[in-house]
Amino acid sequence: MNRRKTLAPLAVLVAVMAVVVGAAFSFGARQDTSRPVAVTAAAGSASDAQLVLRTTGNDLLHTIRSTANRTWTAAGSLLDQTSRPSSTITHIASTYVNGDLDIVLSDATGVYLAVRHSDGRWEGIQRIATCANVTSLAAAAVGTDLQVVIATDSGANLFHAVRHSDGTWTSLGDVKSVAGGLTGAITQVAAAGVNGQLQVVALAGGKVMHAVRDAGGTWSSFGDVLAAYDTGHVVGTPSGIAVGAVGTGLQLLVQGGNGTSLWHMVRGSDGNFSAPGDALNAMHHPGTFVSVAAAGVNGDLQIALVDNAGAVWHTIRHSGDGSWDAAAQLTSSVVPGMPPSGVVEAAIAGS
Repeated sequence: MNRRKTLAPLAVLVAVMAVVVGAAFSFGARQDTSRPVAVTAAAGSASDAQLVLRTTGNDLLHTIRSTANRTWTAAGSLLDQTSRPSSTITHIASTYVNGDLDIVLSDATGVYLAVRHSDGRWEGIQRIATCANVTSLAAAAVGTDLQVVIATDSGANLFHAVRHSDGTWTSLGDVKSVAGGLTGAITQVAAAGVNGQLQVVALAGGKVMHAVRDAGGTWSSFGDVLAAYDTGHVVGTPSGIAVGAVGTGLQLLVQGGNGTSLWHMVRGSDGNFSAPGDALNAMHHPGTFVSVAAAGVNGDLQIALVDNAGAVWHTIRHSGDGSWDAAAQLTSSVVPGMPPSGVVEAAIAGS
């Protein structure tokens, strides 16, 4: 029997809490010749990337990359700032909303929200939903609203809720009942706000499925992205997804071969996706990845990757010419406090 899904009482939300079409795909990796120098704490602006990492020690680390000088702040435990859930954290997602960083996380029984305000202040973690067996989370900013998508009950169900700019929440809505075409267990979900609409990509039944929720709240049916646009079948069996909004387009990353390949696609304003391009080749990295996160930051797509040794990597796809930076490992010499291993999931956000 499925456990009932409920939103937490709105009274506990005592503050208004707040979280890609580029040029054609290019295989040339851009080498950043100015070595980043790690710096400590700035408040961070919306044009900076904020990275959150989940570790095997049940901690969440937070660091900021300055767009202006390409430096990183020291990685510190955000749970020391917010309080900790009572059980093991299972999934994370993040996005920028109204200048604040919203971090959504889950444990065995619920979903929580933590907020880092634009001046660097943290709001404590608050439960926003009660649900069981979450398999994936996604968070996206659409206008001034935070929209959250949650795959629950071991991937059998998909729910959606909106936190409006006044701090009030809608109830959890059953996405599968209003958006057709989604079958099979949902192992991962990703979302981004594009042109005032919520775009959702779900890895369900081994397929990469895409749907749109328009500004009026109407959902399209889910469509099979790879069946329509990977005519050469280069991706193979998809094992992970990530999305980011850049300009008027959605940029999609699809892991294949259990993380041994990574493919990049762009959904333009006409609703069509580009064919998959080899992202690992473009960023000059042949490794195996267990987690990929993406976000539109200052007009480009920034990507964080966690490899199978638990190390963290970062790269940028530039919208102006479609070129990629070579992937760089975020070692402790680049990000003070960054562990050499033990990271299992990344979430990245910017605007």
